Amino acid sequence: MPGEDIFQPLGEALMWMVALEDLVMAHCGSYVQQRDADVDGAMLPGIRYARNAMVHGELVVSTVSASGGAVLGAAVLGAFSLGEGPSVRWKARTSIGFTPRFASSPSVLQQEQSYDNEITGRNVLPLLSAALAFLHHAAGT
Repeated sequence: MPGEDIFQPLGEALMWMVALEDLVMAHCGSYVQQRDADVDGAMLPGIRYARNAMVHGELVVSTVSASGGAVLGAAVLGAFSLGEGPSVRWKARTSIGFTPRFASSPSVLQQEQSYDNEITGRNVLPLLSAALAFLHHAAGT
């Protein structure tokens, strides 16, 4: 299955991102308002949703899909654009198959909205890099 080779390292990266956010949140009273007002910070509730899907889902789910791009031997006819390199993108939330335990809580609704608006369809690494840069800034490091 495409994306399987990154399932474990992605899961670990998501665990650390959420742990870092929890640490910053515990020590900065205005963090949530700062996060929600920032373009890169607004991705973090969606990252938390992806982490929860990987850790707490009834089935272990893959939150990414990989495409070979226009690389010889990896290109799939009709599934790439010329000049496009390999990429790993976040799947749509509706295709993940994860239902949070407290699905109607405000925090879960914010996570789902963030995932849908800020994460779905984007490349994995640039998104994680931008979110990590925001956490560094918010922590004052």
